[in-house]
Amino acid sequence: MPVARTYDLDNLMEAIRYYTDKTGRRVTFEYILFDNFNDTMDDVLALTKLVQGIPCKINVLAYNPVPGLDFSRPSDDKVDWFARMLYPRTPAVTVRKSRGQDIDAACGQLAARYDV
Repeated sequence: MPVARTYDLDNLMEAIRYYTDKTGRRVTFEYILFDNFNDTMDDVLALTKLVQGIPCKINVLAYNPVPGLDFSRPSDDKVDWFARMLYPRTPAVTVRKSRGQDIDAACGQLAARYDV
């Protein structure tokens, strides 16, 4: 994301910790799973470490394919497995089921189709 050039992950996590410390409120992280990219046990452990000590909920979403991109959607079983591995290590985990795939607008992913 272009904003990451200005606000790297360390600065973002610092801001989130500051926010939760000051407000006492929980934050929600959205984690999009890509098949064979960020869906392993190592990824579970890395995400757990990243959010350690932050009152949060993690929404796990499967990537929705977009024509022209070389990413794949993980199976529903893989998404459920990832969430099950994450849950005992983090306070709250939800699996978000996709809607809007037919119009390339599922779960915040928005793509435009052009007829050539």
